[in-house]
Amino acid sequence: MRPQQVLRHAVSLAMGATLLFVGCDADSEKGTQPRPDVTTFEEGSFDDIPRLPASEPVSPPNEEEGVDTRSYVVRNQTPAEVLQFYELQLMDQTLVSAPEEIGDDTHRGRWHLDGGRMLTVSATPGETLEPSDSPYAGELLTQYSLSLAPAER
Repeated sequence: MRPQQVLRHAVSLAMGATLLFVGCDADSEKGTQPRPDVTTFEEGSFDDIPRLPASEPVSPPNEEEGVDTRSYVVRNQTPAEVLQFYELQLMDQTLVSAPEEIGDDTHRGRWHLDGGRMLTVSATPGETLEPSDSPYAGELLTQYSLSLAPAER
């Protein structure tokens, strides 16, 4: 199976599991229907945010309560290396919270961007989805998320 096929299959499974989990919350006051304004996500929100080379989207963009989020997976990069990439790429931006390990090899950093936005980058290790006989077996997968929110005042 090619890496793109494996990734698509993994994303489908993850999205299905998320929908199943959300659907199980029968006591929720909001219910399980999506908010009508979810389509207000603007693709351009992330146009000026760098992404690691060979990053592949894990899910479609998500907007909730003014926070735009996008998740990616990258091969053969550790979570610490993902944050090092962003630290270098965002040197001209205001560092709010230096990249640090926040537990179990999960790393996070925050920057105040031009235009009044706050970028949070978090990265965590993933598991290889390749079968042991695949040429890609044993590759490290890291999932990282970019979250854009209005800057804190």
